[in-house]
Amino acid sequence: MSTQIRPTGVTILAILAIASGIYSIVELTFGLTSVIDRIEFTTITESIIAIFVIFTFVQVVIGFVMASALLKGKSWAWNATIIYAAFSLILGLYSIDHVNIIIHAVLVYYLFRPNVRVYFGKSKYMLWS
Repeated sequence: MSTQIRPTGVTILAILAIASGIYSIVELTFGLTSVIDRIEFTTITESIIAIFVIFTFVQVVIGFVMASALLKGKSWAWNATIIYAAFSLILGLYSIDHVNIIIHAVLVYYLFRPNVRVYFGKSKYMLWS
């Protein structure tokens, strides 16, 4: 853990990561309730819905863990959050989810700022340290 004072932007980005998780849960809830009345349930559709719900839940949990680690200044949080944000960006581009695209693009940009890298114990010139 870093002994430096946490940059305000790290706090803001952690809050945005939490907001993104809450947004995903709300989106999933409203999406499922609007679809449930209109689909015919079969084993295949139930399996697809279950996989989608599990995937979204795992993504939200990962986001919450990363937000917590960012707030605590854990050194591994920088690497894990970059990987998570890149993955979420790709998924957001695929699904055209503008809110998550913006949140994760800002997250990646900010984590590469020199003062933030120093806070997480990252060398200015090394991608992983």
